[in-house]
Amino acid sequence: MLEATLFPFTSPPLLNTQKVHVSVNGQKVETWEVTPQTSVYGALIPREIARDSTLIIRFDLPDSKSPLELNTGIEYRRLGVGVRTIVLSEQGHP
Repeated sequence: MLEATLFPFTSPPLLNTQKVHVSVNGQKVETWEVTPQTSVYGALIPREIARDSTLIIRFDLPDSKSPLELNTGIEYRRLGVGVRTIVLSEQGHP
């Protein structure tokens, strides 16, 4: 199980949420819609994907935007989500 505490870059009304596609070892396992109101998100990692001791976890952020793109600032870097914590645990074990 993967649990992440996230906070999104938003700019209402143009950008209210951030979509996050979660992949583990090249396989998509979850899509999260990250909102300012909710901060903890979970994804079950199937055993067949996690059989190796190495997990390559990827977060794709298709909705990331720069403040410059949204005309809200001069920052040109694309922003998506900030990560507070990431916790990996065996299913059924905290």
